[in-house]
Amino acid sequence: MMIDFFQLYLHSLGLKTPLKEVTIQPLPTYLKHLNLPVSGGHSSQTVAETIFNLEVDGCSHLSYVLGYGLYRIPLEQAVIGAGEYYYDPIERLQAGSKLVVVCELSADELTEFAAANNRPPELYDWLQWQSNCVKKSPSMGL
Repeated sequence: MMIDFFQLYLHSLGLKTPLKEVTIQPLPTYLKHLNLPVSGGHSSQTVAETIFNLEVDGCSHLSYVLGYGLYRIPLEQAVIGAGEYYYDPIERLQAGSKLVVVCELSADELTEFAAANNRPPELYDWLQWQSNCVKKSPSMGL
C-alpha cells in the first residue's frame, strides 16, 4: 500500500523507477556498541559515517540506502543495506518497520558523491539526477 503511494508520487514528477518495500531488522549488537554519532535526527550523515567506519574495520558489501519511512507522515530516511538486510543505525525506524527503497548506492558510489559534494546524498539529489536523465533522454525512465 505504501509503495503504491510513492510510485504515484514519483510518477507525478515524471519519474518511473522501480521501488521495493523492505523490513528494517533489529540493530546487530556490534552496531549498538559503536557509539554512533547522531546528526540531529538526520540519518544520511550518520549512515554514511557508519558505513565509512565499518568499511575501514573490514566490513564490505554495505550499501547506502535512501527511501521513505512512514511515521505519522512519510519521511526521507537513510539506512544501511547489507545484502537483503536493512538496518537503521539511529533507530528512528524501529525493527519491523517498513521502508520504501528509492535508491541504493554502493560504498564506492557513496564515497564518490561525498568527496565531490562534501556530504552524503539525500533523496533530493537522487530525484534531481533522475529528472536530468529523463530530460536528456526521453527513453530513460518513462
